[in-house]
Amino acid sequence: MLLPDTILLTTDLITPHAIALQKRRKHLDQLHSKVYEARIQAAICLEHDYANTIHDFNFKLSDLVLICNTHIEKLLNQKM
Repeated sequence: MLLPDTILLTTDLITPHAIALQKRRKHLDQLHSKVYEARIQAAICLEHDYANTIHDFNFKLSDLVLICNTHIEKLLNQKM
């Protein structure tokens, strides 16, 4: 970035910031679409990597389901 050789007016200082603010919405939209696409790709990769372990069970309301929570089991099996 080059330093100015003359004194800048207030409008000269504000103009680049105003232009950047006008482009802000467009940049945010681009960033949002990139992040959303990355999340979709991550979900697709997860489904592909764990295709053998992911099961789609159609439980009905009021069905009893037995869940094995290995995180709690690991915590309970630790020594004090």
